[in-house]
Amino acid sequence: MAAWIWPAQSYQSRSLPLDAQRLVNMFTEPSPPDAKTQVPIYMCPGLSLFARMGSGPIRGMHIMSDPNPAVGEALYVVSGNQLFSVNVSGTATLLGTTSLGGNVVMADNGNQLVMVDGGTGWVYQPGGLNLTTTVTANAFQSLAAGNSNFATWSTAQTVQTVELSTSQTDAVIVLFITSENGSGTSPSVLSVADTSSLVWTQRSVNLNTSGVNSACEVWWAVSPGITSTTITVTYTASVRTGVIRAVEIDGANTSAPWDVNASLPAVENGSITANSVYPVSTTANSSVLLGLFYSSSSADESPVIADGWDAIGPLVASGVGAITNGIGLYFLASSIFDATETAWTSGFGAATVNVVDAIVAAPSNSMTLEVTGTIVSGDTIAFNMDNGTLFTTTVSGPPSGPPDATIVNLSTPFPSTITSGATAYVANNVLGQILQPAFSPAATVTYFDGYFAFDARGTDQFFLSSIDDATQYSTLDYASATADPDDVLAIINYHEQFLIFGTKTVEVWYDSGALAFPFQRYDGAFIQRGAASAYAIVKEDNTVLWLGEDGIFYRLNGYTPMRVSTFATEHAWAQYPSIQDAIAFVVTIEGHKFVFLNFPSGNATWCYDISAGIDPPLWHERESSGNPWV
Repeated sequence: MAAWIWPAQSYQSRSLPLDAQRLVNMFTEPSPPDAKTQVPIYMCPGLSLFARMGSGPIRGMHIMSDPNPAVGEALYVVSGNQLFSVNVSGTATLLGTTSLGGNVVMADNGNQLVMVDGGTGWVYQPGGLNLTTTVTANAFQSLAAGNSNFATWSTAQTVQTVELSTSQTDAVIVLFITSENGSGTSPSVLSVADTSSLVWTQRSVNLNTSGVNSACEVWWAVSPGITSTTITVTYTASVRTGVIRAVEIDGANTSAPWDVNASLPAVENGSITANSVYPVSTTANSSVLLGLFYSSSSADESPVIADGWDAIGPLVASGVGAITNGIGLYFLASSIFDATETAWTSGFGAATVNVVDAIVAAPSNSMTLEVTGTIVSGDTIAFNMDNGTLFTTTVSGPPSGPPDATIVNLSTPFPSTITSGATAYVANNVLGQILQPAFSPAATVTYFDGYFAFDARGTDQFFLSSIDDATQYSTLDYASATADPDDVLAIINYHEQFLIFGTKTVEVWYDSGALAFPFQRYDGAFIQRGAASAYAIVKEDNTVLWLGEDGIFYRLNGYTPMRVSTFATEHAWAQYPSIQDAIAFVVTIEGHKFVFLNFPSGNATWCYDISAGIDPPLWHERESSGNPWV
């Protein structure tokens, strides 16, 4: 009886009489020299059901440690368009529905799981997705000078009125009141009232300037949005000249409008030096009001104000005889000041009173965000404030605007400042599509040195996420693989370097730490061999293996590609309709590391045993029947 000759591998030559071996669902294992047979053949183990999730197909799987140590590692699976987590007991939990389709590649940074399919990108973040504040630079309303009006007189009297309308609710009305009687005690304001019954409070009094008996006082009140009111100022004594300037300040903090932490210049009384400099320092949520009152024998001695200050109405004056009194009110709307900010005046021949004060903006109850995922009314949202505290509130009403500039109203105003670029979180917003304008369709993603890196599909570029945040992207974080003009197919993290796989070549990039773009090409490691498919590249056995664009399967040795396919496998693959849809993955079974190479259009799966070595490389085939997703 003739002996049976069992195949040791799948190797069908173009000439079948030469070699026509097929090894299907079996694999060989080298044996010790003293074994009864040197090449034993084993059956491939079958499959048993571990977990069931969705209706399939299984598009991608990835293991990530949960931020909660008590949970440990979990297997994340995209089945159909749904994302599931699977624990060690095989229990599957639906996390949400996506728009992912086709092959899904995943990567994580321990906190965020990123998924791409060549068209869209999604992020899963168990603790709530990062939302980045953008348009609103701080957590306070914008201060602005609204309506204003003035009144002057030049005859002795004890009562003066001025009309004012306000356009905003809860505005702060500020009165700058000047008066002069020429002799005796300087006049002072006895009371301020108006036809709308506002509550008026005295802010400051500056009396008895040298040269004349004059005064400048500041009063304020909160307006609930009146249409018009007549403000009446009553003095303790008759005054012969004076000016009242009334101005509405919109966006001010009506409960505490004045900045108690501001560093302001002292009040100047009497003659001052020409071009005097007044350094001003306030908190980040204040704006400066500057009132200039002068009493001079020459009407043309008016103040000169530096750039950046906005005059609230014209400079106004009243006069009796040789005495001319005037007041100018100025507003600096910038939010942040330092010692270089100045108020200038010309040199006066007589008395001058300068009132400098800082008015505080009201807390804002809205913020403009870059949003990944969905935010709805009632969501609990938390903000990382500038002072290191976490401010938690709820979303009030439906958000509006596009994802990169979504306006969110809050049930509670911000308690302190929050800088543009800070992060916020919504606990129930854990899964969202990446809709940033700077995000491009990508087939692959990897993580390296704090960045998620992606191929920009259909271009010679790859791009990065923001540092440790897969929800944020910038057009400045793109780079081109330009050593050879081919499209980038995939990007792999290999020994702390990026392998940028193109259709014809592979470039090696490393983290140079540069500020403009942190990665730089390593010119001495250019590989003149491309990839046939973005999905037929795997990392295993301390190296990278991939299906080349020439139909040969390679193993990287340093930066040199080594052929590990055979003439027979390459001939078989060449008969398939396409090799550009190939998919590779690795399975470890009892010490054998099998690289599976699936060809969907060829309805075939080949398996390379890394553990058997490369001399010769051993390949076998796999076939299955029944449910294709098991």
